[in-house]
Amino acid sequence: MRKNVAILASGSGSNAENIIRFFRENKDSKDDREVCFPVIVSNKEDAYVHERAKNLGVSSCTFKKSDFENGKVLEFLKEQQIDFIILAGFLLKVPENLLQAYPNKIINIHPALLPKFGGKGMYGSHVHEAVVAAKEKESGITIHYVNENYDEGQIIFQAKCEVLPTDTPDDVAEKVHALEYEFFPKVIAQQLLKFRDNVINKMRNKRSFISSVFLIKCYFLSGRKDIRLKLKYKKLSKFFRKNYTKINPLYYKSLVKLLITYIFVNKL
Repeated sequence: MRKNVAILASGSGSNAENIIRFFRENKDSKDDREVCFPVIVSNKEDAYVHERAKNLGVSSCTFKKSDFENGKVLEFLKEQQIDFIILAGFLLKVPENLLQAYPNKIINIHPALLPKFGGKGMYGSHVHEAVVAAKEKESGITIHYVNENYDEGQIIFQAKCEVLPTDTPDDVAEKVHALEYEFFPKVIAQQLLKFRDNVINKMRNKRSFISSVFLIKCYFLSGRKDIRLKLKYKKLSKFFRKNYTKINPLYYKSLVKLLITYIFVNKL
């Protein structure tokens, strides 16, 4: 099941490059969980991420802030059939239209241990300077889903590094970058796998529901004795017990109502 992932970046794009290379190097030609990166989107035309994209053979484009807000970017992502969005040093606030179109499908990385040192204006060197000024003993990374507020989405993963009394902001940045390069691609891969499994489970639930309704309708509509004998109550009950854990609760509630109705109508 192929997944198209868009990366949004505002700066150098080192994380974007690291993510793409990770998936290319770990790609299994026999694996149906292929991850593709059709495009890198930036809000800065002169960002070095465009040069990285060119070197990687990935398309890149630039949109103004207003394009994100008026839905132009969303329309573009839909045209590209994007399933998932990764923020890799993207400095604009994600607009509501993208959040609604991609619920729990937009992931960001923050260079500190949230909820500390998060919020508007806390990015890049500003974060590391604040960590050193506060004399923190540790820092790290936080990978989280994106919501309507800066750095307040559900936390997916955190990793820590030690901050020594002699460390400068640049020293902390180097340690944090090492964590970003090591863990960000791996966590993205895990989340994409969960996304794939959720899609498959929904498909299975739908098939189970359709099969169940079909069985009940066969019993209800059939006047043939041999078919009615094959679809007696015990067989239906056995089917429901066997498939209960696979059936979405909402579907199951509807099935129970149908079954009760047909029991009384047909006097099983």
